Amino acid sequence: MNKHKLSFNNAFFKSPKPCGDFYLVQVAEAICAPNSVTEEHCQEYFEITYTYSGMGCCLIDGEEIELSSEVCSIALPGDKHSMVSSEKSPLRYYCIAFYAKKNSYGEELINNIKNYCTENQKRNIAVSSMVNLFSNILQEIKAEDTFSLRYIGLFIEQLLIECNRSILGFEKPHYLTNRSDEELLTYDIISYIDQNLESIVHIPDLEEVFFYNATFLSKVFLAQTGMTIKSYITNKKMEYANSLLKKGRSITEISRRLGYSSIHSFSRAYKNHFSKTPSSSKNKTE
Repeated sequence: MNKHKLSFNNAFFKSPKPCGDFYLVQVAEAICAPNSVTEEHCQEYFEITYTYSGMGCCLIDGEEIELSSEVCSIALPGDKHSMVSSEKSPLRYYCIAFYAKKNSYGEELINNIKNYCTENQKRNIAVSSMVNLFSNILQEIKAEDTFSLRYIGLFIEQLLIECNRSILGFEKPHYLTNRSDEELLTYDIISYIDQNLESIVHIPDLEEVFFYNATFLSKVFLAQTGMTIKSYITNKKMEYANSLLKKGRSITEISRRLGYSSIHSFSRAYKNHFSKTPSSSKNKTE
């Protein structure tokens, strides 16, 4: 009963290792037996546990927090903490315990996560593709060369940034490789529009950026996405306008920021897109 197996990839440091903005206390890869339970312990440091595969739960102060693939569970100093693996699909996970130097960027990233956990009473953060970061940390511990500790600090920072991105709802950009010229051009157009919504007014504005005439750009974009550049710009502007309304921005400010000639032209575009006026959307948020 209550057996658990830790792989050989386990490192615990009685004297925390300084790694850039951080002090590393422990990092491990755990492969659990069915129904295994790790002994409950009082958490001393900030800890991230990332479920690579399997199912189970994390017990924090007696509360069960469900674990599943590609989910981070956060344990804070002072928590009473243990892990329980399922019988049919045993857990395989990575965990890392550390703390940050005072007034560092690392401390800011940790505090953002702490605030999210306490304000929302949540300890789970869905984050994909964290395995390589944990594997790199374990690899650098074994390397022990001149650059290892610096690398580890950078990998820990990336772990925290990925958690912060997920909390804030940011989508990680995907760079296209081995694509045709048309696909890459379309990707660049989309990226440019997304980052310059407030300055783009007309499709010809793109000609000076991409050195192709508007007709050619429109033809390529339509062939790759199935929609026109004009429709894409309108959709993105309306999504942006809606988010600004929810933040309490005035209709006058929004229409000006998005390059509409008047409040009436903005209101007409908004109503055509959402089938309601911006005023009605603004009133619902107040």
